[in-house]
Amino acid sequence: MGKKVLGGGNKGLLYFAQNPAFHHLTKIGKTTKLSAEDRGLSASNVPDDFEYIAVLECDDVDWAEECVHEYCEKFRHKANTGRKTEFFWSGCVTEAINYAKKLKGVHDTTSKETEEVETTNEKGETTIVKLPRATITKDMINACYEYAKKYTFEKMDRDKAIANVVEGTKMNETSAGCYIDSIKCILQGSCYTRTISADATIFVCESIYKEYGNGGLRKALSAVEQHLDYYESKTGTRNSKIDEYIRNKKLISPIN
Repeated sequence: MGKKVLGGGNKGLLYFAQNPAFHHLTKIGKTTKLSAEDRGLSASNVPDDFEYIAVLECDDVDWAEECVHEYCEKFRHKANTGRKTEFFWSGCVTEAINYAKKLKGVHDTTSKETEEVETTNEKGETTIVKLPRATITKDMINACYEYAKKYTFEKMDRDKAIANVVEGTKMNETSAGCYIDSIKCILQGSCYTRTISADATIFVCESIYKEYGNGGLRKALSAVEQHLDYYESKTGTRNSKIDEYIRNKKLISPIN
């Protein structure tokens, strides 16, 4: 088969992803889905979630993938049967990404398609990884809030709460767990380390205010402020939309 020609393929995303279960290998693949989240790698039959090292938007993703695969051919991992895979030895990844960025019609969308999430391993060590930025709907946020309350106040099993959200809204399991854990902390007024969207944060705070009054809101805003301080200490940035919401809420609501 001859090499593909630029312009003959589909627009899509070229991604470089690693998994803790086999960190020495990196998957270099493509998707014509709208986002890296829709690719569904984290739902694959592997022990841990994939971390996205880079996500590049390509005018012709078929051509771009073939170019990068050919560029890294000597580093390609082959199955025991000799079958070629989309996995390459991780030592070539940095050079491969730099090469891909220079291809015509390729744009770096890593920050758009991924979000930094803090995870804890079996040894209790924390690290920040890039996971697919999930497309979170209002129905998903509402479901997470409702089941976070059951998890927090009615002692519902965490896995059951997550499963109910996933079944009812088709939300990604990793994202559902992150949201439920963070909302539990907001309900309790304690610091949380896993970031949820600004819209979700504001929705949760407003819902708590309606249900639990000033006392509940005081706890919620305290938790969110602790999270913003924590995130700033890790990344040097704060979410201005959430900061503004907190300032305005303190001005109009007698929560002190």
